[in-house]
Amino acid sequence: MKIAVLYICIGKYTVLWPEFYDSSRKYFFKKSQVHYFVFTDSDDFINSLCNELDVTCVKTKNYGWPGNTLFRFEMFLKIKSCLEQFDTIFFFNANTLFLSEINEDILPKSGELVVVEHFAIRNIDPILFEYDRNRRSTAYIPYGKEGSHYVQAGVIGGDAGTFLQMSQECAK
Repeated sequence: MKIAVLYICIGKYTVLWPEFYDSSRKYFFKKSQVHYFVFTDSDDFINSLCNELDVTCVKTKNYGWPGNTLFRFEMFLKIKSCLEQFDTIFFFNANTLFLSEINEDILPKSGELVVVEHFAIRNIDPILFEYDRNRRSTAYIPYGKEGSHYVQAGVIGGDAGTFLQMSQECAK
């Protein structure tokens, strides 16, 4: 199985890359072929990664905070044709660190995504979930329509088609 890992490494976040990369190579999908796409604004960082065969650097603009988060899906879609060559795509926040083995058994069924429940909002009344309550937003969720889980955007994964479709919707 071919798995693409998307990692945004802009500005000071480059200091987190070595630990992420080492822990991922040690614990993440050991039976699969994993390739890393690192989005960065640092030429020095790009030059330091050139020797890694399983890493592709993608030069990107630093949109600042919160732009680097808000425009992540646009960043991903810039390499859509590359990503379509993979079976599965995962995005991880820069501060992710793998502490134990993650195997293929967490892969979602076709058409589904893997997400992570937000640790700070676990086991609270859904009325307190921080949904977008702005009626003009395409992410609007009215009061009384709460779900049972609140997920964070720091880990998202799925088959390539589903992940890219989700990225296109989020980029809108």
